[in-house]
Amino acid sequence: MRTAVKEDLQSSVAELVYGATLRLPGEFFVESKTSNPSHEFISDLRKVMAQIRPTPTSNHARPYTFVQKDLATCTHVFVRIDAVKPPLSHPFDGPYRVLRRRKKVFVVDINGKPSPISIDRLKAAFVHCNEDDNTTQSTDISRTTPTVPDSPVYATRSGRRVRIPRQYWKV
Repeated sequence: MRTAVKEDLQSSVAELVYGATLRLPGEFFVESKTSNPSHEFISDLRKVMAQIRPTPTSNHARPYTFVQKDLATCTHVFVRIDAVKPPLSHPFDGPYRVLRRRKKVFVVDINGKPSPISIDRLKAAFVHCNEDDNTTQSTDISRTTPTVPDSPVYATRSGRRVRIPRQYWKV
């Protein structure tokens, strides 16, 4: 309505207010004359479209389970507990002795009974034997290593008394 020309004024309301005509939304787009595509353009377009290949897809939904390389040679393993656990409890139980190895399943001695367990639930336990009593102790990070009872007691600078494990004794 503001751009409509009033016959008695010989101008529009917008011209009287702004001093210039308003540009309408249809006037923003200038109509250009398009020529018909040439034969060369069409042949080039066909060549380019023939060379287009689909992008290779990837499967992000497939879960990947990490398996330690040390599982192939370890003598003892920790077994992950796949159950609802209370907060701050250990995620692994063990160490347990490996009886047999298969491709996907290890047979593990749990409380004197052979139990087949998938390698997805296993973690290698690095163990060592004491020379005196031939007992096996775990040195994995997830469990603390018990100290040897006959190790000497040292006092730290702060006065705290500590026992140093036998493998760290100075000879």
